[in-house]
Amino acid sequence: MMRGGIAFVLVAVMFLFASLHFREGPVQPSHPRNDLVITPASDSPQAMFLLANAYRTGAGVARDEGKALTLYMRAGGQEHAASLQAIALAHRFGELGLVPDELEYRRYMSQAEHALEHRTSARPKAD
Repeated sequence: MMRGGIAFVLVAVMFLFASLHFREGPVQPSHPRNDLVITPASDSPQAMFLLANAYRTGAGVARDEGKALTLYMRAGGQEHAASLQAIALAHRFGELGLVPDELEYRRYMSQAEHALEHRTSARPKAD
């Protein structure tokens, strides 16, 4: 048991040392990589939604509200409920370069609700 504990500590110290001296370490949200071009690998609405969130907050990439909105719109076009809700809230509060617009907020929230109903009705019923 003692040997396993020592081995674990040695491995942990090696990883710590490597991370302190490795220049191309993981991208930190506070230090976005401006030289990367990131696009979803497919037309997956979930991938677009997650990437839009990253652009919206600047998590690992340079913050870009225009790219975020474009990705939310692409995913929303495929009835991705969370993307439609993000667009709705952006219209409600004037985010992502949009002006506050109550009618657009309601329209997108209605689409999000429809997408949720459509998604749940498409699931097979449990026996």
